Amino acid sequence: MQIGAGIALAYGRDVIDKDIYNVLKKIGRDLLSTQRLKVLNYLWRKGALESGGVWDDTPGIANALNLPGTSAKMTLEDLMVVGALKRQRGGSGKVGGRPPYKWQIADDMADYIHAAEVFDV
Repeated sequence: MQIGAGIALAYGRDVIDKDIYNVLKKIGRDLLSTQRLKVLNYLWRKGALESGGVWDDTPGIANALNLPGTSAKMTLEDLMVVGALKRQRGGSGKVGGRPPYKWQIADDMADYIHAAEVFDV
């Protein structure tokens, strides 16, 4: 709100209108690392949402985003730690003798993304 109010003031406006809100969305997206944004955008577009039951596994995400597997796993785990993603074992294939993790966007995060129209630009 403070950033939006500051931008509104700089534009000589009394309210946070659609144009200012679009600037705020851009600021929010720019504050995310490129890899985190790519992962969230990919899972969002794929519909891998907790409420929808769709999942994607680590190798699938890494391949789709042209990321090394370790980089993809670290980014996915970072997003899980902050509560943005849900994880469970059971993707296709085997990694180190075990099935890889599969991932989806947590409901709370999906609600934020939808309400803020983060990927609707």
